[in-house]
Amino acid sequence: ATATNFSGTETVIRQPGGTGYVAGQNSRRTQAVAELFSNPLGYTNLRGTFIKFGVAKAAKGADTESLVRVKVWNARGFQGGPGSELTTKEIPLRRIMDDVKNNRATSIVFDQNIDLSRQNNLSFLIGVEFDYVAGDTVALITTQNGESLNATSWERNSSGNWDRYIVRTGLNVAHAITAQVGMKPSVQVQASAQFINPGEAVTLQARGAGIINWSPGEGLSSNLGPQVTARPTRTLTYLVKGSGTDVCIDSASVIIYVRNVQIL
Repeated sequence: ATATNFSGTETVIRQPGGTGYVAGQNSRRTQAVAELFSNPLGYTNLRGTFIKFGVAKAAKGADTESLVRVKVWNARGFQGGPGSELTTKEIPLRRIMDDVKNNRATSIVFDQNIDLSRQNNLSFLIGVEFDYVAGDTVALITTQNGESLNATSWERNSSGNWDRYIVRTGLNVAHAITAQVGMKPSVQVQASAQFINPGEAVTLQARGAGIINWSPGEGLSSNLGPQVTARPTRTLTYLVKGSGTDVCIDSASVIIYVRNVQIL
């Protein structure tokens, strides 16, 4: 199942009276933004998210190895905002750039299912942390101001303090973030590295199902089992499919980026 607060016009809001973007790097040096999910249907497993970015640029262009950190927090912080961090997933900036170019959301599967029932409160927040590296920029898509009236958007300022957009900026928007939730666990996949030289070994780890199958077989030590070794010689997307009882979503994928270098 999915949950989102986004309903409206896709917008990238520029920072008023400054430079950059409200939901991205800006002259106020916002450290992070997040979207609050109240989870009224009581889903207990959070698998991943879809985040639609409207801006993605890299100082090093298409060969960048910069990473963007997507995070999840429980909602036990100041005024029901972000509290403890529940997970972090590093997403290659080049993947986000490709998604922006193709006008699609970036699909993110966390390394393992997040059990929301352990948080005393099924609400949670999903968001993005910003680095300030010259030439690297991302910004999330939001609704237009006033299209969302529930004050679900939060930001962490340059001092590290969280508050709602409506308090900080007077804006009432929702981020284009969709949560992947369910009543049962789903298949997840994790790689020990995302950027490698040709033929270098990467450990791929899958969770969330009793029986695990991998494809394609190219560069893989095995097609079966929760943990395999990959030694691809070109950039590849490995797909993992799980089977067994009680699986909510049965497949996930991971891209291993192989650098264009000559091995002597």
